[in-house]
Amino acid sequence: MRIDFLPMAKYTITAEALEDIQFPFYKGATIRGGFGYALKRISCVQRRAICESCILRDNCVYFLLFEKNADSGLKEIPRPFVIEPPQCPRKKIPTGESFSFNLILFGNLIRYFPNMLYAFIKLGERGFGNTRGRYRIKNITNLIGEVVYENGRLKREENTGRIEVPEIRGDFLQLTFLTPTRIKYKAHYTDSPEFYIIVKTLLRRLKLLTRFYTEEKFDVDSGKLTEMSKKVRIVQKNIRWFDWDRYSSRQKVRMKLGGFIGDVLYEGDFESFLPYLFLGEYTHIGKNCTFGLGKYKIVKH
Repeated sequence: MRIDFLPMAKYTITAEALEDIQFPFYKGATIRGGFGYALKRISCVQRRAICESCILRDNCVYFLLFEKNADSGLKEIPRPFVIEPPQCPRKKIPTGESFSFNLILFGNLIRYFPNMLYAFIKLGERGFGNTRGRYRIKNITNLIGEVVYENGRLKREENTGRIEVPEIRGDFLQLTFLTPTRIKYKAHYTDSPEFYIIVKTLLRRLKLLTRFYTEEKFDVDSGKLTEMSKKVRIVQKNIRWFDWDRYSSRQKVRMKLGGFIGDVLYEGDFESFLPYLFLGEYTHIGKNCTFGLGKYKIVKH
């Protein structure tokens, strides 16, 4: 089975540190912040303009990725990208060492990948992290491992990813939450990942990404699926709450971004949910997904 309603592209960016790069605890926030700064620098032609009042905003990749909000009464819409930071636990990447991170794009914003690539190139020239360490991009590969950028040259890519859903049989399924997962349920951040909460939150994210960034129709009965998901129960869980914070230079505030991590084993009939769960491995789930939060993987039992 293929998922066609939400086009997706995943790029693995491999870079070499030209100087020591010192990250804070969570690398995703630093990469996301540096990317936003660099993208605005290369995109904005009216330096002092407020994005919302700029006449060029609808053709500005920075506005479309970072500033655009819904005109339908929603307080905020999801951003059409996810940055998955390097997985190594060390905060320091020494000079000469390579590191990799993922950029995942959704819908019609995929066509702006060259703009985003240029922003990452300029960020490497400027440097980032606590020590403003510089880097150079060595190569970039796509979802199936093809090299799309190398030696300063971008190869034209015609295809975007459509998720193939593998067949999984059995009554048990484990979700391993790899980065802090922030799911707000009934006005509070939950530390109890009941399956129906996961499904309801994920379907809403997929629906909004499809609505605002594609021409496709999200033809899914979310209410029916959520009701069905209540029959799935937790049989074992090993999760903990993880708190961390970051300073947002854009909003000029310090933000606390705690969430749960760990393993949850569910029992039930998963056939109807698998397409959305597999897509969710790329979209992530919950709040602050652009930093790489809400990343999980499916583990068959």
